[in-house]
Amino acid sequence: MIKGTTEGWRSVSWSTACFFPGIVFVILTALNFVLWGNKSTGVIPISLYFELLSLWFCISVPLTLMGGFFGTRAEAIQYLVWTNQIPWEISAWKYPSWLLILGAGTLPFGTLFIELFFFLSSLWLGRFYYVFGFLLVVLLVLIIVCAEVSVVLTYMHLCVEDWQTGGRLSLLRV
Repeated sequence: MIKGTTEGWRSVSWSTACFFPGIVFVILTALNFVLWGNKSTGVIPISLYFELLSLWFCISVPLTLMGGFFGTRAEAIQYLVWTNQIPWEISAWKYPSWLLILGAGTLPFGTLFIELFFFLSSLWLGRFYYVFGFLLVVLLVLIIVCAEVSVVLTYMHLCVEDWQTGGRLSLLRV
């Protein structure tokens, strides 16, 4: 698809409608075959497969195609701010990217490491893990730390007026 035109919207809409649900459906089918091979009672009946397929192709695909159609017919978004056509010069970056990526991964892992160690050791040794309340607290702290790391690293990029932060920040997000 060429930026600024409506060419190729059908292929993009079809890819969007079929790619992710198709992968999920293939994984579901593979897991169902594993359960069927083990003669499990958790096998999904064939009627449910047809229901899922009918929901997918009768609701999800038409709505995605309709959204692609209306999206190409919509007017371009007019931004309310004035932008300069001359790109802004980006200041020198103080920290190497590998250091920021290492820090962005180490902080969330550090909050979870001890609890993960106790949980996995009790699982491997066949013991009962009974501290689920503390595990919930650790999960909440992990969510907060991930959000803070993303905000701080985005702020660091914006402080040096780096307007091309998208690619690097997507590597840093946890």
